[in-house]
Amino acid sequence: MGKNLLRKETLLRTVFVPVFVFVFAASAFAGEGSMELKPHWKQGTKKKYDIIKNRKKVGGGKVLFDGTSRTDLAISVEKADSKGYLVNWTMGETRFDQAEAAKNPIAKQAANLLRGFAILLEVSPSGELKGVKNWEELKAKATEALNAMVGVWRKSGFNEQMISQLRAQVSSTFATKEKITQMCTREPNLYFMALGRTYKPERTMTYDTLLPNPFGGEAFPATGSFALARYDKESGKAEVDWNQRIQPEAAKRVLTGTLKKLAEQQGKEISEEHLPKNYRIEDSGKFVIDVPTGWVLSLTQSRTVMTDSGSQVESTTIREK
Repeated sequence: MGKNLLRKETLLRTVFVPVFVFVFAASAFAGEGSMELKPHWKQGTKKKYDIIKNRKKVGGGKVLFDGTSRTDLAISVEKADSKGYLVNWTMGETRFDQAEAAKNPIAKQAANLLRGFAILLEVSPSGELKGVKNWEELKAKATEALNAMVGVWRKSGFNEQMISQLRAQVSSTFATKEKITQMCTREPNLYFMALGRTYKPERTMTYDTLLPNPFGGEAFPATGSFALARYDKESGKAEVDWNQRIQPEAAKRVLTGTLKKLAEQQGKEISEEHLPKNYRIEDSGKFVIDVPTGWVLSLTQSRTVMTDSGSQVESTTIREK
């Protein structure tokens, strides 16, 4: 599992984020009964996409929150040679469907922190996302954007203590090369991880991984699988289904231990009745790929978190315009 660091990190973080895709085409055969999806991109090629994100929270039988954001995305191939590709990934303005979020200046600023930034992604000949070439430039731009945000906060009447806390929180997301890379490759990881793999038709690939604990501490053991759902030879389109979930018993053990430890750190005890009896994380996704060119036409990834008190579903869709 994981041919490179970005893939490994994405499995451990997941996305906003998953992972492998199965494709099939006569031109993609890599051996007897197997096939490989590789990009066949030309320098100067440009693509436009929509990124649509939704978060829905349910508790007590009621919808507590249901919000959607939309972002324009432009992708262009800056370089294509035997060493791989240099891809310009630029996101436009993020717009909120929910009126309350659309009027919230902090939410808008945070969502548009990378607006207009030309993120230069290094991609291998087989289509693996290797890294962000201009991370230092992006870090400097993010710092400038944060300084502008601070000015807006002051005009909005925020006190200096709150501004200091917000500044520290935002700046921590791009403080190092690793952090800026993570921030700039959330959606690209999802997009590019459909490439650079060899698969066999009618065979499901399974894997074991670890998902980060949102409360800190031990990670959650998880299992996942990918399978070719459909291939249309005429159109050259392949559809791939992806599923991933944490192991129920292990999840309960990890979460119980984490909450007990947090309570101890605060000098408190947590009773058995307040410990979670149900905690599940389930991921799913579908990818549609143009096999001859290796371009992703659309993808949808969602994560469902279920607890005793309710559930939350976060989804990301990227589709070509």
